[in-house]
Amino acid sequence: MTSQQGAVQRLIELGFSQYEAQAYVGLLGREPLTGYALSNVTGIPQPKVYETLRRLTAKGVVAAMDGEPARFVAVPADQLLSDLEESFRARLASAQHELAHATQASGGDGYRVLRSFSRWEAIEGRTVEVIDSSRRHVYISVNCPDPRVIADAIGRADARGVVCDVLHFGEPIVELQHGRTVGHDSTRGVVYRRHQARHVAVVADSADVVWAVAGDGSAWQSVAGRDPLLAA
Repeated sequence: MTSQQGAVQRLIELGFSQYEAQAYVGLLGREPLTGYALSNVTGIPQPKVYETLRRLTAKGVVAAMDGEPARFVAVPADQLLSDLEESFRARLASAQHELAHATQASGGDGYRVLRSFSRWEAIEGRTVEVIDSSRRHVYISVNCPDPRVIADAIGRADARGVVCDVLHFGEPIVELQHGRTVGHDSTRGVVYRRHQARHVAVVADSADVVWAVAGDGSAWQSVAGRDPLLAA
């Protein structure tokens, strides 16, 4: 994928149509172009190129120059991105306000939506994703047969400067520069001498959670998601 193709794809992800994204990228950094010239540069069909330019002009993404035939120029990319960010923040704030009002109007009752995994590989994978996406702090309690993959993720978080608090069962699974590891008393035969249960508990940045347990050591159950109640 070329840089221009990548730019077109990113704009589509931001809400541009295919032709709008192609037209903007085709104009970006060029002298003003006529619709005919832009069609030749981008491959947008001529019947569509002027319609696309009208929409972009109305959005303030493209400016039409005086003269005949009309020529068009793209606003600078940093201005476009700043305008998009401002628009998104305004729409997000409006949505937050309206959704909060709707929740209050319904009495505040509702459902929590969490993911559930029953295979260890999926639980391990989600645990790694949560740790890898952490930015400030991670709490991890892990008691599983092979914690090396999770330990590697903890090591990466520690290297990023994330504070990691790790409760381990058995030998320490990682050395930390920005947190601490604590061994559970069961590792010294003090409690749970014959307890076979396995578990993983992760809370990242007081928001993202994975709770998983295998009461018999093999049949896993779990919940995962962004939930302030579970993260508390």
